[in-house]
Amino acid sequence: MRYLILLLLLIINHSLGFSQTFSEKHEEWKNDRTAKLLDSDAILNGLEQEGIASLSFFDYDTTWIQNVEFIKNRGSKESVATSSGQTKYLRRIGYLCLEWEGNYYRLTLYEFPSLPRRERRKNLFLPFIDENAPDLTYAGGRYLDLKYQNGKNWIVDFNFSYNPYCVYSHRFSCPIPPAENNLSIAINAGEQMPIWKKQ
Repeated sequence: MRYLILLLLLIINHSLGFSQTFSEKHEEWKNDRTAKLLDSDAILNGLEQEGIASLSFFDYDTTWIQNVEFIKNRGSKESVATSSGQTKYLRRIGYLCLEWEGNYYRLTLYEFPSLPRRERRKNLFLPFIDENAPDLTYAGGRYLDLKYQNGKNWIVDFNFSYNPYCVYSHRFSCPIPPAENNLSIAINAGEQMPIWKKQ
């Protein structure tokens, strides 16, 4: 029943034109990300920025606002593989079950155990790889930040998927998605590989 209510709300919002609001929020997110990576030295230094012509994103698509089932399954703190080989720690809080074209996928969802307890549910972490990699998206996966939602039916907007910083600089050590988060579908949403300047 809750699933049907959420789906109905999404359809109503789209029919009333509220998808434009979603699109505007996405546009603001893209601008903020570009500013943080390319227009300031908060993340990348000048030399790293020089090689990037621009960031690149898929067009906003409400198809990728997905209703998924959350299965709570809390694990212990575990070390995860990273792009640099350094050790990082995450804790599984459960799984997100995605249905796409008759196929079912179960993705592991994490929290950061290093955060204060009250902040963890506001900063959940979903790393994944899709079939667009490595041509359109990063071979090492993309990330999606989520907040804890009540109940078992969650709404996940893949339009806000983003690249790890190690795409842009080898100085960063980025968690690699687990095997179960490697999807055999092309998620045409979120950030793509950047457009590099020609040498």
